[in-house]
Amino acid sequence: MFVKAMTRISQSSETLSSHSEELTQSANEVKLGTEQIATTMQELALGSESQANSASDLSAIMDAFVSKVVEANENGETILEEKVPKQK
Repeated sequence: MFVKAMTRISQSSETLSSHSEELTQSANEVKLGTEQIATTMQELALGSESQANSASDLSAIMDAFVSKVVEANENGETILEEKVPKQK
């Protein structure tokens, strides 16, 4: 009976060891997945920051462009007023 109990304990120990190895492997896979997700999130953050900076730069350029268009329009109106006599 003692030998039988020791055999069952040994089998249970082997089963436990096998499950422990599987759990360790699964934990390592989860860790790698988590690291990949963290890396991707950092890349997305950098990309978002870069995109926001580009949008800000484009906004400044468009503001300058609009100012030049307004200035050109005003100059055109001035020239038109100087060249075409006012009708009464």
